[in-house]
Amino acid sequence: MHDNLIFLLCTAISYYIYCGGALKIGYTVLTPRPVNRLSSTIVFPINFSVLCLVAALELELIANWILFLIILSIEFLILFPSDKLGAFFLTLLCILCGMAVNLLLRAAFSLVLRIPLASFSPFDFLRVSSAVVGFMLTGLGLRWLSGSRYAASLVRILHLRRHLPFLLWIMMVLFVSLTLHLLLYLRLDYSPLPKLWSLASCLFTLLGLYWSLCYAARLSYLDHLHLQNTTLQKALAFRQVQESQLAAASNQDALTGLPNRRAAQQTLTHWLEQDTPFALCLIDLDGLKQVNDVQGHNQGDQYILTVSGLLQHACRKDEDALFRFGGDEFILLFHNMTRDSARQRLESISEALAQTEANMPMAFSYGIALRQPNDTLDTIIQRADAQMYDMKHAHKSRQSRDLKEEVRVNKE
Repeated sequence: MHDNLIFLLCTAISYYIYCGGALKIGYTVLTPRPVNRLSSTIVFPINFSVLCLVAALELELIANWILFLIILSIEFLILFPSDKLGAFFLTLLCILCGMAVNLLLRAAFSLVLRIPLASFSPFDFLRVSSAVVGFMLTGLGLRWLSGSRYAASLVRILHLRRHLPFLLWIMMVLFVSLTLHLLLYLRLDYSPLPKLWSLASCLFTLLGLYWSLCYAARLSYLDHLHLQNTTLQKALAFRQVQESQLAAASNQDALTGLPNRRAAQQTLTHWLEQDTPFALCLIDLDGLKQVNDVQGHNQGDQYILTVSGLLQHACRKDEDALFRFGGDEFILLFHNMTRDSARQRLESISEALAQTEANMPMAFSYGIALRQPNDTLDTIIQRADAQMYDMKHAHKSRQSRDLKEEVRVNKE
């Protein structure tokens, strides 16, 4: 009786270590948080009671391990309901490890002591010793696995899922194979062949499980790298689109949608460097400030948009370029065009603008500068600007004469 209590106590300690290791790897892999002490307190008494019950009933090992698999599966599914497939995977892992290590030790004891595999009684010292050592080693191994770098591989396998079905099939085959192997434990055979076969089967199960896990972990890691690469490529593409949009926004006028002053300077610099022949037309709206002051900025914006539309219509596709250079200034680049041709186009635009129905006077002044050898960005704009201001001064002088004439006529 005293020996039985000692055996029971040793088995309880080892089985507690085994249950703790199973729960630890479950909480490490399925839910990244510390082990719930309450669940550990509940799970161990249930499992140990079942262990004592099957020992008292003297059930065959096949029934024992199938019962353990069912009970542990139920417990894991209750503890980790959010990932049922992962819970079943870890159940198989814990059962396979515990079963293989226990049977390996039992076969080794029977081989050394030259006794049959089936000669272990429920409270026999050899059986208890193999169970104690087996459960203790398995529990410590599961604890080590949950704290090593291999835990990250298990997390990756369960997260990506791609290779989990393959791994589950392998583990199920190993479990069925090892369960069928327990038929050897039903015969009182003293020959060493069944014991050697048992040792080989257990080692094959452990090695097969290890190689399967390594293979799935390696493939999952490659999938993880591919996923990271894809994510980085998408992020890079998104960033390039954002940068392109920002660059476009920085080179675009918000009101008209035309390229702005910065874009004009870049294009002019490029055309000058490439010795591209062109006529630069600097266009300034007449009376825009007066329209803004008297009629409001909405009317002023409409003035700008009207002129912008007419200038765009005058541009040849894929040849000319139009920019809003400032508040009331535009730059129009006519590719490979003479001064007279450029002037004719601008005059036709001016006539179209004068005929536009609007509740405000609309006109513009312009200056034309042809590209000359050794021209720079500043020199060509300065020449066009000087001509534009001459025209603007002429327009103001004419308006002043017309106003005086109108006053004189009214007096008469």
